[in-house]
Amino acid sequence: MIRAEVTDTRVSRQSYWGDEEFQVEMERIFRRCWLFVAHESEIAEPGDYVTRNLGGEDVIVTRDESGEIRAFLNSCTHRGTQLCRADLGNSSHFRCSYHGWTFSNSGDLKGVPERKQVFDPSFDKSAFGLVRVPHVESFHGLVFASWNPDAPPLVEELGPAAWYLKGVLHKAGDLVAVGPPARARVRTNWKLGSENFAGDGYHLATTHQSPIELGTYLNTDAFPQLDGVSMADMRGRCVVAGNGHAFRVQHYDLPGTEPMFFGYPPDRWQEMAEALEPAQVDLMSRQSVLHGNIFPNLSLIDAASLDSGDDTPAVSYVQFRVWHPIDNMHSELMLWALVPKWYDEEQRAHSLRANLRMVGLAGIFDTDDLQNWTSVADMSRGSVARATDFVYEGGLSAMKDTETNWPGDVYDIDHSETNQRELYRRWAELMNDESFVSAGAGRRKTR
Repeated sequence: MIRAEVTDTRVSRQSYWGDEEFQVEMERIFRRCWLFVAHESEIAEPGDYVTRNLGGEDVIVTRDESGEIRAFLNSCTHRGTQLCRADLGNSSHFRCSYHGWTFSNSGDLKGVPERKQVFDPSFDKSAFGLVRVPHVESFHGLVFASWNPDAPPLVEELGPAAWYLKGVLHKAGDLVAVGPPARARVRTNWKLGSENFAGDGYHLATTHQSPIELGTYLNTDAFPQLDGVSMADMRGRCVVAGNGHAFRVQHYDLPGTEPMFFGYPPDRWQEMAEALEPAQVDLMSRQSVLHGNIFPNLSLIDAASLDSGDDTPAVSYVQFRVWHPIDNMHSELMLWALVPKWYDEEQRAHSLRANLRMVGLAGIFDTDDLQNWTSVADMSRGSVARATDFVYEGGLSAMKDTETNWPGDVYDIDHSETNQRELYRRWAELMNDESFVSAGAGRRKTR
């Protein structure tokens, strides 16, 4: 049965809001793909752990005593009780509150109360270790996991997107998460947020007119280099990076070739350029904003907030966010604020405030966006609405950029729906793939 009603330029609303479509989506996408679960700085020391959602399952992500990052189903293998109820902490062992079974942070069953009295001599503790997530890998501090026992290596799945991620994550050195992620339940389908971050610059002038007029993108007091630059002069490009991944990047129109990383101290600009490949300098320098989505549900934005309050100077901010599907009408949104490790406390505070005020849950941009996304959900409840399509015809005639040597397909266009079409191409490909179910998706490994 074909589940995904997608053409080159149309997506059926039923593909978003249908109950059956949602169940297939969870099986064929969220139990198959690599999903972001944590940043390494959240579990920096042996014993550190966080509890997270992985494809609809509650998992413990921990750094064990040997320093290896692991992930386990957050459920006792005896009778299924939630094993760890805290969002984060540090522990060498996890003890079940029901019968007291105790597991090491490497997943091994270590303690069974009244073992000799209750169980036969043949009882083998090694057979009852925690259900292990088959694959856990890191990429420049981002921790991904997959329930798919046959998942390809992470870098293979990322493809060209890895190059763009490295530019964001490496230009200012190692990044660290500031505090635990913010989280909220939002009334909309996960795909609306993912597609928006994948490359929707088209909505900015309408949805975000207020922050643009407040000088979010242009502040000549902070950076005299921007004197004479206008929003109309900015150059945007859309990048299709394969496997559903996509980015949009916009640059200030400035003369010369000197690297400029707005939002960072100018005395570090040359050092930052030296940490990148020449093509990545071209990508990251003179940048107004870069945002994108790693399929299916990891979104990111890298920008400089040039005007976010009298108590906050022009400063960079980097945010990663995940749209966890709860059901076809609801998602849990989690947001991580990342800053360079070398930032002092004052710089961290400035960056965090800019992050919260610009793209936080109550920030000026998200307040605008969430109103639209919940409106789409509300207006798609009825059968008449669900019988119609969403339209993605923007940028059909966009030309590929021949000036850059960035990987993937780079289109010389700012406002387009090219990237959304790539997201739904991959979505439909996986939704209509019967082989994954027959291959035994969701097999669990224990140790």
